[in-house]
Amino acid sequence: MPTERLDKVNETEIFKYSACATEIEVEGKNFIDHVGLSSEDQSATYAAMINWTHMAPPFRSGKDYCVHLAASFDLSEDEILQIGHFIETYDEETKPFPRERMQYVIYPAKKEPTKNNPCRRFSCAGFVIEAYRFAGIILLDNLDLLPKRDLEFIKLYYREVDCLGPKLLSRLGLDELGSWPVLLPGYVFHAFADEIARRNGIPFQPEEKHAFFLP
Repeated sequence: MPTERLDKVNETEIFKYSACATEIEVEGKNFIDHVGLSSEDQSATYAAMINWTHMAPPFRSGKDYCVHLAASFDLSEDEILQIGHFIETYDEETKPFPRERMQYVIYPAKKEPTKNNPCRRFSCAGFVIEAYRFAGIILLDNLDLLPKRDLEFIKLYYREVDCLGPKLLSRLGLDELGSWPVLLPGYVFHAFADEIARRNGIPFQPEEKHAFFLP
């Protein structure tokens, strides 16, 4: 399976630890607003509820989210085990810290533990690339070179951000005036379009258009 939008009638087979994503239509464009991993081998139609493992937030696994898009690599048994180990380890790491703010960040896509926040924090996209990185697959690299996005752009596609005050925005890595090379879910989803390049150690280099589903 390359990158694809699921059919509304016929089920598509989704393999364990495939990338799963959702999309929303805003101003005539289909923005990819969330990405995670399939928890198991399963089949689904467009907008069906499936078993995800993802930074919702908070981090969780379960049949609690619909799916619109899917993409996968031909993972080896060892790679599946490595991704599974990463997930299990992070699950144990987050259990003492169940609140969203202890686990989630928008920019950067990953933050290491600190004295005040003893578990790693990820964006949904950051969680996926780190799970694959743990298995030796580099989907994207040099994240500081990603296209910059300002708060107006983020609020347009993530309406929940619009109601956050300066303190919470700061905790998520944002502020009212800046722009940031945010790792968007669409960048991660489109990184699955060329497995040969990723296997050959060539990370995906996204452009602004890759924030959206491209038929």
